[in-house]
Amino acid sequence: MTIEITTAGSDDLGILTDLLAAAAPWAAADTVQEHAGALVLAETPVARRKGELTAVLGADSNATAHFGSVLAAPGHEADLADLYAAVAEVWVESGLTTHTVYVPAGAEAVWFDLSFGRQQAFATATVADMPTDAPAGPVTVARVGPEALADGISLGDIISRHQALSPVFSRATEAWYEQLRDAWVEVLASTETRTFLARRDGEAAGLLLSEAAGTGLLFPPGSVELRVAAVRADGRGAGVGSALAAAFIADAREQGAEHAVADWRTANLLASRFWPRWGFRPVAYRLVRTIDLTPFA
Repeated sequence: MTIEITTAGSDDLGILTDLLAAAAPWAAADTVQEHAGALVLAETPVARRKGELTAVLGADSNATAHFGSVLAAPGHEADLADLYAAVAEVWVESGLTTHTVYVPAGAEAVWFDLSFGRQQAFATATVADMPTDAPAGPVTVARVGPEALADGISLGDIISRHQALSPVFSRATEAWYEQLRDAWVEVLASTETRTFLARRDGEAAGLLLSEAAGTGLLFPPGSVELRVAAVRADGRGAGVGSALAAAFIADAREQGAEHAVADWRTANLLASRFWPRWGFRPVAYRLVRTIDLTPFA
């Protein structure tokens, strides 16, 4: 059966709403409806069979298809490959050779066959079900503010420095690190961000930042987001990360949050192994493909 590549129209609003609700069952109904309308207004590329919409692939000007813009009707997941083949040709002709898609966990197979790979995991946890017991040891955790600026700056680039190493290889310029250090002044003074500092034997050993999660399709409404967590190399395996995680969960419960959300690089082996032990389960992934157009000999 021939697949037709067209764009979303007002007649598709119902099926787009249904597909979005299935992809993000935790999302509020008005959020789902708003996003479905946006897909129509953007004239998002879609695949059809006998006139019926079977797949959706919308992307921004950087060839990034955000969560909720990559959808397939049940049984028609393979149509995403044909839809991608059509839009990718336009992207590459425009000089866009890095392609990114956000998809629900479990929906990656068709993209793996198109040479995409996982880069980032987005996870949720039910706060009431998360463990709170941290190993006993010489680690203390306290919520801090501007008075901890020196510690924040000293700990703030741990993740970035770690992820510059194998197997992540995500590297930033020194100018970026300078901007990061400047940002700590604003972070520690914020009334929206909650900063926790861990000390081991009296020395700053790790930190964790959390705040209310934004609204959208990716995470449940009313969630608390774990923004940053970092532990000095000499504190790993000594209970510092566990003490910070336990403090974060206890604080989330005090705030009345039902869900906690977090994300991490899948190639960051420490994060990928640590956070699932605290109840986080991936609900979506960012997948990336970089195309090398160098002719082979």
